[in-house]
Amino acid sequence: MHLSTVFLVFVVLLCSLLRAEVGAKKEYKRVCYTTNWSQYRSGTAKFTPADIDPSLCSHIVFAFAKLDGNKVSTVEWNDDGDNGLYYQLNAHKAAFPNLKTLIAVGGWTLGMVLPSAMMSSVQNRSEFINSSIQFCRQHNFDGLDLDFEFPGDSAEAAHWKINIDSRR
Repeated sequence: MHLSTVFLVFVVLLCSLLRAEVGAKKEYKRVCYTTNWSQYRSGTAKFTPADIDPSLCSHIVFAFAKLDGNKVSTVEWNDDGDNGLYYQLNAHKAAFPNLKTLIAVGGWTLGMVLPSAMMSSVQNRSEFINSSIQFCRQHNFDGLDLDFEFPGDSAEAAHWKINIDSRR
């Protein structure tokens, strides 16, 4: 399956999942997505969380954090810290208190080696879950987007299901 087909399927599924009905009123989640590598683009394509118009978003997903063993950690040198990318993103909550921010963990470059090891035992999963909660609290994120791609076989898929079930 080509990457463009996978991406299209992902977008269609994401759009269908983001629509929520509350009572008789329909509410939509407007999920915005930004990356830590967009800061390295040149010219007008350069983009940081400070450039986001938060009035357009109900949720903002920031990509990416990574796995360091079974723990969530930063990727870029300036993700964390005073006026770091996480700070810039979450500063929008002051003017938009209903805004929710999420940190995406994983991505295409992570592959499945680290997620598979993390999901392989109860102890590893527990360490990941506790690390995720601590990371979100420390950096003022409201949630986590698990972006683990390309499971290799049915055993990895089974571990993935166990991991999701244990996070609830």
